[in-house]
Amino acid sequence: MIIDYEQQLRELVPNVFATVKGETPLSAKLAPFVSSAEQWIISTFTSMEVMRQICLLEDGTPIKVAVERAVVCEAMRTAIPSLDIVLTPNGFGVVSNQNIAPASKERVERLIASLTAQRDDLLDSLLTELQGFQGWKETKQYQFFATTLFPTLELSALCGFKAERWEKYLELRQRAIEAEESLAEEYFSQELMKEFRLAVIGGEISDEFATVIRGVRAQVVAMIGGEPISTRRMVDLLNFIRSRPESFSAWHNSSTAELFTPPVFKNQKKSGGYFF
Repeated sequence: MIIDYEQQLRELVPNVFATVKGETPLSAKLAPFVSSAEQWIISTFTSMEVMRQICLLEDGTPIKVAVERAVVCEAMRTAIPSLDIVLTPNGFGVVSNQNIAPASKERVERLIASLTAQRDDLLDSLLTELQGFQGWKETKQYQFFATTLFPTLELSALCGFKAERWEKYLELRQRAIEAEESLAEEYFSQELMKEFRLAVIGGEISDEFATVIRGVRAQVVAMIGGEPISTRRMVDLLNFIRSRPESFSAWHNSSTAELFTPPVFKNQKKSGGYFF
């Protein structure tokens, strides 16, 4: 576990949480939620081996901080609805006393929304840090994010969603992949699209690649929003690619390129346009 003692947990938990004298320690209350959050981070983002390496890093390392805080935010947001509920002989009840009363539904919802937003910011940071982390590219988690031109939660924001960006990302990701596949088949080839995806998640993008990727990503976002493919914009990008065979050899050597290569006219008697 990356979160393993009370003081560390308290340093990461927002300061709106305070322990009342005689109350069950916060770490005990959150233990099952922290454990679930860590397993979620491992299975979805890091892998067990990468998580072990992160745990061994010095405190304050950006990727370790991102993991720690993401775990706490996810644990808190899932724990909050049940933190003030107790089981009595007469059924479930809400904790209350003369000094402290349960927060209103609206305030609880705002707190959960705030924790969700913080979690999503941290997940974005984590995904960015993971791209250069040793061993991550050998994991199935890497493969999940490497199969699209949008390997971070930026996709949600580009599509106009500001809340619950991780949940929206999961909804939008498959639509993005479908749009990318359509563009690859009609214009850019599967070979070049694969190179684009690896460049985006690898962090090493040439100026020529950046120009085309920017245009393709904009088209994908437009398609997700219900807009048709802009043939003119795609042809402009293709002309850019065709004029730079050294930079885009994957496209020039693909079967897709043949669709855009006009046949060479041979002046033969059997040709309909034969002249002499």
